[in-house]
Amino acid sequence: MIYLDNAATTFIHPDVIETIQTSLAQVKGNPSSVHELGFEATREWNAAKDTIANIFHVSKKQLIFNSSGTEANNIVIQGRYYKTPKARFITTLTEHSSVLNTFKALEKRGADVVYLDVDEQGFISLGDLESALQEAPTTLVSILHTNNETGVIQAIEAITKLAHQYGALVHYDMVQVLMHAPVDLAAIGCDFATFSAHKFFGPKGVGLTYIKDLTTLEPHTVGGSQEYRLRAGTPNLSLAKGFVKALEITEQNRADWHTKITHLSKTLLEKLDASSLKYTLNGPPIGTSRIPGTLNIAFDGVDAIDLRFFLNDHEVYLSLGSACDADSMHASHVLTAMFKGDEARINSSLRFSFSPDINEADLDQLIHLIETYKKSA
Repeated sequence: MIYLDNAATTFIHPDVIETIQTSLAQVKGNPSSVHELGFEATREWNAAKDTIANIFHVSKKQLIFNSSGTEANNIVIQGRYYKTPKARFITTLTEHSSVLNTFKALEKRGADVVYLDVDEQGFISLGDLESALQEAPTTLVSILHTNNETGVIQAIEAITKLAHQYGALVHYDMVQVLMHAPVDLAAIGCDFATFSAHKFFGPKGVGLTYIKDLTTLEPHTVGGSQEYRLRAGTPNLSLAKGFVKALEITEQNRADWHTKITHLSKTLLEKLDASSLKYTLNGPPIGTSRIPGTLNIAFDGVDAIDLRFFLNDHEVYLSLGSACDADSMHASHVLTAMFKGDEARINSSLRFSFSPDINEADLDQLIHLIETYKKSA
């Protein structure tokens, strides 16, 4: 098996599984209960947040656990809409579906949403952002920090500065970041950030929302007083501890992973250059403007859907784009925004997303299989 779909999910680390199992077995109480078993669970809950807060350089009172990156994004976007329904929202055409579809739903309720276009490398125009900010009072600028289909990193520092200059709060979907880069939320200066554990060897089913000022949101889920009344529901302590363990493992190993994944990404392109295949890398070259772990590549004369099924039959697993859109066969909205009208390029593109478990022999086999497919197509 060759697994090249780590942007969809990484495989949970064995130590994370052990942490979750131990928590399930040992911590019996509900953190909301006012007795010793509840107090024990609350201490564990607070300790988990303390660890993350120290890593991200924020307060634990600014962190809210939830069920996924999707819910994390909804907590911010819908929470901001409930707080300021008449103000403008700004996002981009290349967001994850959990952001795009949330904004589309809010538009049906009357929200004013501006969708910024991108250039052929996937970057927004700061001029377009400023124009949108000037046109109407803006409550939130919500932008994907690192694109899940192309690995493109937006100009975060400039975006934050510009949005704050016009009085808008800033949200970054950072779900794809943690495996590849450290996160210092205090230095980034955003108002909201969202994460998901299964993108860095943690469990599925647990996400995290950073909220700089809790008073800037109305609750997305109404119920009890959990999570500062912004996300009601019984806390899932075992998965929260799994999130923390995965983050600790990532912090310890990220530098080595980055070196290996960068080498693998560059090696894949070198091997493609030496092969019989004609290809185009979608987005900027490997460097500071993209994470090395996600390469989106168009192969000349290839039907990407057909090639993906061929590779699947040979136990090579990868995606056309976002796993959240896998049940549909329509063209990637990210590539459509980047390459307007170039259907050949859009429909011949595949996403390769790496983990440190891949090796060069895997890359050789991958290229051999694509060449075999191309010859038989």
